[in-house]
Amino acid sequence: MTPTALAIIGATIVVSSFLSGVFGMAGGMVLLGVLLVYFDVATAMILFSIIQFFANAWRAMQWWSFVRWRIFWFYVLGAFVALLWRGVVIARRAPDLFGALLASGLTALIVGQALINMGVSLGVLPTTGIPLPFISAGGSSLVTSLAAVGLLLGISQHAR
Repeated sequence: MTPTALAIIGATIVVSSFLSGVFGMAGGMVLLGVLLVYFDVATAMILFSIIQFFANAWRAMQWWSFVRWRIFWFYVLGAFVALLWRGVVIARRAPDLFGALLASGLTALIVGQALINMGVSLGVLPTTGIPLPFISAGGSSLVTSLAAVGLLLGISQHAR
């Protein structure tokens, strides 16, 4: 990589951290665009997450003391355990085989996605880019998760 390319990436980091503070997501999109010019997608995404983490670390440090992390993770993990339990109950009480298989698959989809995301966050799984259902930013993931829960609720209405 040439010194000019490194200078461009460095300047983009500085400008994007300013733009992120003022305009929200715009700075991050500019940075990601520049990184994609010089790197392949997987490398650019990893670099983007690292750069954004350090560029926004001061915001995290400001709010760190206000969040009770142990309680937060207890509730997040508890919500997915409760969703797993209810999904299994719905699948067992489904009126037919199709409902049971659909409920099992939807429960496995949501809980599996959560487990993969938590494994990546803890560093025991390789980076995948799978969002945490109902929590991570992203409209399509939220719509898919809510649709899955809606189907589960529909199956539970016709339970035996």
